[in-house]
Order: sequence, then structure tokens, then C-alpha cells
Amino acid sequence: MGRDRHNVKALTVRGVFQNIEDELKKTKILEKLLDRHPQLRAFAGNPEVEIFLVKIMSFELLEGVSNAYYVEVG
Repeated sequence: MGRDRHNVKALTVRGVFQNIEDELKKTKILEKLLDRHPQLRAFAGNPEVEIFLVKIMSFELLEGVSNAYYVEVG
């Protein structure tokens, strides 16, 4: 990996956690998620899995060691 460090990329997403209290809303979100990603059905059925929201505030993409791109979401 030593020679490939200039190819390294990293994405940082900054956001705010939002708990979902409404069980009906959680169910609807989970249904939409599983419609799009049915392979997650077994994972989503685990009783320790929790559905929550993250309100995205910004993205930062690093390409290599010197190129950075920052986008703040309104």
C-alpha cells in the first residue's frame, strides 16, 4: 500500500442523530429499506436492530493527501 497512498480516498459525513419514537413511521421506513435492499431482511429482523434518522449536514471527500472537497447541505 505504501506506493498507492496517492490513490487513497476518504468520505466524512457529518450529521445529527434523530431518534424515531413513532413505531408506524419506523415500520414504513423499514419496509421501504427492505423493498430496495431485500438482502437485509435477516439483519433487519434482529431484535437488537434499531431504526433511526441522521440529518446530513455536510460531506467531505479527500482524494489522496492534498485534494479535499467540502459540501454543506442546506
